[in-house]
Amino acid sequence: MANEILVKEKAQFELENVLSMADIILQKKYLPEFPNCELVPLESELNKEKLASELNKSVRFIDISQIVLNKNENMRDKLASVFHAVGNTGASLLFQIKGTQTNVSILLGVKSPNNNTESTLLAQNVLESSLSGNFHGTQFHRLDSSELKEKVLENFNVNKSVVSITDIAGTRSDEESKEKQFMQGVEKLIDAMRGKEYTMFLIADPIHPTDLNSNRASLEAIYSSLVPLSEGQCTVSQSESNAVNHAVSEGVTKTVSESVSHSVSHSKGKTFSESHGTSSSETVGTSSTVTDGTSSNMNINPGASAAFVGGAIGFALGGPAGAGIGAAIGGGIGGICSFSKGKNHSVSSGTSHSHSSGSTYSFSKSTTESETVGNTNTSGKSVSASKNVTDGTTDSVGESLSYQVKFENHSISQMMKRIDKILERYDECADLGMWNCAMYCISDKSNAQVAANIYRSIIRGKNSALESSGVTIWPREKTPDLMNYLSHIEHPQIKYSGLILTPGTLVSSAELAIHAGLPNHSVPGIPVLECAEFARSVSSYDNDDTADEKNYAVNLGKIWHMNQEEKLNVSLNPDSLASHTFITGSTGAGKSNTVYKMLGECRRLGVKFLVVEPAKGEYKNVFGNDSAVSVYGTNPALTPLLRINPFSFPHGNADEAKNIHILEHLDRLIEIFNVCWPMYAAMPAVLKEAVEKSYEDCGWNLTESTNDYGDDLYPTFADVARNIRSIIDSSEYDVENKGAYKGSLITRLKSLTNGINGLIFTTDEIPTEQLFDENVIVDLSRVGSSETKSLIMGLLVLKLQEHRMTSGVMNANLRHVTVLEEAHNLLKRTNTEQGQESANLLGKSVEMLTNSIAEMRTYGEGFIIADQAPALLDMAVIRNTNTKIIMRLPDQADRELVGKAANLNDDQIIELAKLPRGVAAVYQNEWVQAVLCKVENAETKDGLYHYEKQNAEQHSDDTVQRLKIAELLCSGLSISNDEERKELLRKLYSIKASAKVSIYKMLSSPLEKPRYTRLAPVIAELYPSVRSSFVSSYNRTSDTVQWTIDVDNAIKNAVQNQIEEELLRDIRQCIITDYLYNELNKADLLEKWSKEGGVM
Repeated sequence: MANEILVKEKAQFELENVLSMADIILQKKYLPEFPNCELVPLESELNKEKLASELNKSVRFIDISQIVLNKNENMRDKLASVFHAVGNTGASLLFQIKGTQTNVSILLGVKSPNNNTESTLLAQNVLESSLSGNFHGTQFHRLDSSELKEKVLENFNVNKSVVSITDIAGTRSDEESKEKQFMQGVEKLIDAMRGKEYTMFLIADPIHPTDLNSNRASLEAIYSSLVPLSEGQCTVSQSESNAVNHAVSEGVTKTVSESVSHSVSHSKGKTFSESHGTSSSETVGTSSTVTDGTSSNMNINPGASAAFVGGAIGFALGGPAGAGIGAAIGGGIGGICSFSKGKNHSVSSGTSHSHSSGSTYSFSKSTTESETVGNTNTSGKSVSASKNVTDGTTDSVGESLSYQVKFENHSISQMMKRIDKILERYDECADLGMWNCAMYCISDKSNAQVAANIYRSIIRGKNSALESSGVTIWPREKTPDLMNYLSHIEHPQIKYSGLILTPGTLVSSAELAIHAGLPNHSVPGIPVLECAEFARSVSSYDNDDTADEKNYAVNLGKIWHMNQEEKLNVSLNPDSLASHTFITGSTGAGKSNTVYKMLGECRRLGVKFLVVEPAKGEYKNVFGNDSAVSVYGTNPALTPLLRINPFSFPHGNADEAKNIHILEHLDRLIEIFNVCWPMYAAMPAVLKEAVEKSYEDCGWNLTESTNDYGDDLYPTFADVARNIRSIIDSSEYDVENKGAYKGSLITRLKSLTNGINGLIFTTDEIPTEQLFDENVIVDLSRVGSSETKSLIMGLLVLKLQEHRMTSGVMNANLRHVTVLEEAHNLLKRTNTEQGQESANLLGKSVEMLTNSIAEMRTYGEGFIIADQAPALLDMAVIRNTNTKIIMRLPDQADRELVGKAANLNDDQIIELAKLPRGVAAVYQNEWVQAVLCKVENAETKDGLYHYEKQNAEQHSDDTVQRLKIAELLCSGLSISNDEERKELLRKLYSIKASAKVSIYKMLSSPLEKPRYTRLAPVIAELYPSVRSSFVSSYNRTSDTVQWTIDVDNAIKNAVQNQIEEELLRDIRQCIITDYLYNELNKADLLEKWSKEGGVM
């Protein structure tokens, strides 16, 4: 009994030791002992130069300078793909974060398992290609041998401290969304260590799949061995019984047999045999048995499955310790103990009697000869009788008691659960790869410990507690050996209880993606960009590639994907540009270069252009020095002067389809005024009536759209201003409204009749063929008034529309392109709602303009509308443009407005705020998806635009004709010959058409009695310089005599000849009357001058 107890206790003790060792190894509870352990010396020690040269055969690094992420893709999954690809080559993965006081650098590297340059280059190419494929747009460069020494090996300084981190990384959230993003990025470590110098260096050696499968089988065997120890069951039973049994058996058996055999042999012999036998048997027996007792037994079964489980525990170390420790643990677990105890007592008694008798007689004689002949005859008879009687009685009385107890070894159960989780991780590793990984922090002692603990806290998550983790602070005396290992890019090897261990732990590629993760947000020195995906090539619903095949395309640039330029071209169909283009982007985003590029391509295809530029004035510097491009502006000292007549329109052609009716032109003109000037109440009606009256003053029949006095007679703004005054004065408006209307309309109209504006809006306009059928730049950047800019732009669009309408071309391909820069000056966004008292005049007018632009598509006219503020533009501009080119837009409202119109999703709309300079989202209505395009730099000529001012065209001196007409009008004389009257008028220059018509009428039918109030406007038109002199004198002095002197001197200078006193007096009277009475409406002042000015 004592022997049994000793065996049991010994087995129990050995089992506990083995399980304790397995627990230590599986959970890496040996890590706290590392600082006290001895390191295995590394044989080779080289200086940094030789080591860099040696490592260059097996080690390659890349320095990451920019990271590009796709917000819809999991960065860790992509990193796991990169690491798995590297692991398939058999190379180790290297990762370094180096922080300085100002910035951070991140290196990724590979180390070939041998010094084979070919395998090293393969691993490097796999790393670079996989990184570029998964993180498209990420920028990096390779480190050469000198950079390897400077950026890697120099970090392993023996004067610094080393702290190693052994841990399993894990995520903390199974689901990550925009609201719940991944919070375990290394940017947290970088931000926490900002301003400190440190180096984090990670080494991850790949585990071969064969080793992984072998280890899985070993762990499964360990699990099977632990199952009997994890739980047990004990049953206790007690019973008592008494049994009596009596049995009697009797039997008689008789057997009689007889056999006769006769044999004769004739081979020189004879044989005779005879046998007789009798047998008899009789048996009588009685038996009785009584049994009462218990049983006890003990058994010890030593050593099952000792050898098989050996390698598994050691493999879990992540180093070469498996073989040594496996047998010890396996054998211990194999000595599974089985114990039982029992006691038995038995008593038995019985009586038996047996009788048997028998008789046998035998005779035999034999003679043998060489020839034998035999014959045998056998016969037998048997008789048997049996009788068996049994009589038994059993009397049994029993009592039984039993109970069962179940017990579980919790520590072994937990070890089994841990093995289950390890096996699950192995399944994951079988898919993605497994690595022996450890991170080493190198810095001064305090910074190294801080960085190590922060790093450990960042990477830990679910299942990190599967093994014990450790931050090993290595003592200073072991630093040289540690640095030697790290300089050779190897894990340090440590002696522990006869084993060789490393600080590494086994992790999957998914876990390694957290250990060696890239920052999710920008850090000092490394920008992290989050980009949205666009189409990778231009794909159209109509699949029409003939344009590209014929080189009939507007080449814009190259595909831009994930912040990187690709080789595919982005080309626009020129004919689709006839459906208009909208270009937008903030200041400096590259709009101008995009327009330059498009205009250059249009010129290559033979398409002419007109650029209307209200700001900057850059186009003339880019294209103006080209002899094939004309430039017009508003400053005659810098550019040729733009000259347009707002009131002219195409007419007089034999083909009526090429004529514009005067009322059509008049309606469009009024709409332009409504856009450019604030109008309310009856102002538009008053203005329209004044314009109509001005046309009538110039001889136009508004119904027939004809002019009997000449087809080139059009009113001016001065005519309109004069008629507004007379219309308002004769109206029924109250005094307040009259003053408001005259103050609003006349002031604006008069501003267009003087100064530079008076030179721009002239009857001597530039021919429309020269403006709209050639390459022209209209520079309005020098115009200070936004209203005037809008008016000029609107008038140019109006005249362009009428010019195209009379071209006789329908459904034409692209023939001409018009660029409207800062289009919000003309096509401004308005409120579509109407008030109770007035209609939305501005909105209706802008709608008319946008419709006009849209309709010009049929004439082959394409508009390129450029503006940096889409929200300021009318929605029809964005809606009615087929091609949209969207550059960087910081404002959210602008992005959403134009992005939705370009078929962009929410992520792509957000991306518009982050586009680099020169990159645009391009979309045409026929395209399946929008693309990002890096617009090529336009080929332009350097240098500022240079203009040599030309002498103004000299007209013939018409002084004589003016004096003659003044004399005829003041004398009340006429010219009866119509041709003579027209010829006299044709010799007059710079005379308003209304004045010419008035002169014509007065010479045809003189006034019966000369009236100075009616004659005064005509004389003032003949001598505008004299009128200006009087206005100046009037503003300078109130002396009426001085007025007379100043006017007389001005008349004498104007006529350049001796003039009769009477004619001088008439001209003087007309000039002063026109200003004082007709314009200022000061009859009393005119009367005072007449009395005191020396006339009477």
